[in-house]
Amino acid sequence: MPHANEFDTRQYMLDNAFEAFYYEDANLEQVPSHQHNFYEIYLFEGGDVTYEVRDKLYNLLPGDILLFPPQEPHHPIFNSWRVTYSRLVLWISERFIQNAKESCNCNFALPFDLISEHGVHLMRLDPVVRNELSKIVFDMVSREEETYARAQNNISLLCFLVKLNRIYAKYNMPTDKKDPFAPHLIRIVDYVANNFERPITLEDISGHCFISKYHLAHEFKRTMGMTIYQYVTMRRMYRVKQMLLSGMKPGEAAKQCGFSDYTTFFRAFKKEYGCSPKAFFSSKNGNMAVLNLD
Repeated sequence: MPHANEFDTRQYMLDNAFEAFYYEDANLEQVPSHQHNFYEIYLFEGGDVTYEVRDKLYNLLPGDILLFPPQEPHHPIFNSWRVTYSRLVLWISERFIQNAKESCNCNFALPFDLISEHGVHLMRLDPVVRNELSKIVFDMVSREEETYARAQNNISLLCFLVKLNRIYAKYNMPTDKKDPFAPHLIRIVDYVANNFERPITLEDISGHCFISKYHLAHEFKRTMGMTIYQYVTMRRMYRVKQMLLSGMKPGEAAKQCGFSDYTTFFRAFKKEYGCSPKAFFSSKNGNMAVLNLD
């Protein structure tokens, strides 16, 4: 996970193209309804939140995506202050969308245009597809301090928009039916977010949520598209990457993110990023001479 940005109440862009954020808050005051002159894509990661958009209310599950066209009033409603509220946010200017449309001959604003017609802002996608989209935005936030980050993020955003347009062309609007596993999913995601620096077992989470570990494992895989173990590892990997980019050595980053031994950490990191933690740390901190893939 990238380090969370400090929450900023501004509702205007400092950049004339796009901005990406990862927020994680334990205590927030209620946010008033607001609107702005740019496109917003909101990827909900965790919390106990209902979102009001125009005259509609959406009870959110981790992994839900909301699309806000320009000038669309919206705001979150916090149902509980005891659950960590985490989300990814993309702001995209109308100028960027127009320039991309002209250069690529593709209407990247199509999903937002259709939302304005049918009035449904929520996308509840297949977990595998949803995780692909989330990873693109996580990486955009994580690489802010990297060399050529701006160029990489331009490419990543275009890839994100292409995927979103293709998905939306085939997407069936979600029903209002409440998933019975939703309250447990909220508690699980919150538990992992607040405890991933130490060992986490299936028994720990099932005890925290007061459900059997077998039911938990099955329903989590159904709703999130991955096992509990894979989810915990994914969260740890994102945080480790940001720590390495900030200059922390691999061994210390692994320890702070809850990896029980370096071998497990090494294998997980190489599988996720294609190189060893030492190689990644060296390449991002100016010591290219020791770059290797062992």
